[in-house]
Amino acid sequence: MGAIEHEAYLKFSKIPFDSIRQIMVRTTSAGSGGVIEFRRGSVDGKLLGSVQIEVNGSWEDFQDKVVDIEATTGRDDLY
Repeated sequence: MGAIEHEAYLKFSKIPFDSIRQIMVRTTSAGSGGVIEFRRGSVDGKLLGSVQIEVNGSWEDFQDKVVDIEATTGRDDLY
């Protein structure tokens, strides 16, 4: 994904949550920063984890962030 705006989302279908405990995101922000949330089942589904994205003043200086995800089971969509 090249850029995100408020209220934007990605959907990953049929994720096997039994084996997921962390998600890594690679981010950068020359804009206003923000928060990325990870939700189960829908854009307003159960919040599994979130990460704060700080402004670093660059669109090319990426930072890896690891997000701990609440333990859950079964397959479902990840937003």
